[in-house]
Amino acid sequence: MIGRPPFTGDSAAAILAQIAQVEPAAPRVLNRDIPADLETVVLKCLEKKPVQRYASAAALRDDLQNFLAGRPINARPVSAVGRLWRWARRNPAL
Repeated sequence: MIGRPPFTGDSAAAILAQIAQVEPAAPRVLNRDIPADLETVVLKCLEKKPVQRYASAAALRDDLQNFLAGRPINARPVSAVGRLWRWARRNPAL
């Protein structure tokens, strides 16, 4: 749907540095047609801290099945405060 990986670079080291330090772009920023719930699931998979990701593959499977069936997903989108915190971490000079 987006057509590119969340992190890109010229070398494996550059990609690993991005994975460790850079928040991925929200899929809906790149493609507005992506449903908000699917974006929430994807971003939960890409969380930096393991405790904020799905606890198991089964939990991810359940959320994807809920999404496909039109049921509510268990994952919650990042709050406005969380988005502000991430923005501040990306822009420390400001």
